Amino acid sequence: DHVPGRPPIPCVLVGNKSDLDPALDPLVMDRMDEFCREHGFITWFLTSAKNNTNVNTAMWHLFNHTMTVQEESRDLQAAALAVREQIEAEESKAAASSPKGSRIGQVANAPRQNRCRC
Repeated sequence: DHVPGRPPIPCVLVGNKSDLDPALDPLVMDRMDEFCREHGFITWFLTSAKNNTNVNTAMWHLFNHTMTVQEESRDLQAAALAVREQIEAEESKAAASSPKGSRIGQVANAPRQNRCRC
């Protein structure tokens, strides 16, 4: 689970002691992929601290994913800000060009005039 309104915390599943049994059944690999998808892990790595196998790779993958997510978040925030500024500029321009006393933007709050002849 993650904090509402925030992206999930990135996690990599690490299986240690790969030096004890370096061969991995393809069925086990598929099950690990499925487990990661079901439980929100980015991916998984078999590691060996003894042989220094995939330890740095797993950490680098986690770091790289985190930095990519942060960069995408900043890009989205910048795009949202640009759109908001454009909308505000267009609204200001429309308000400045409308004649004084114009009812643009006030129609919803305007009193109804009874001109119905039905």
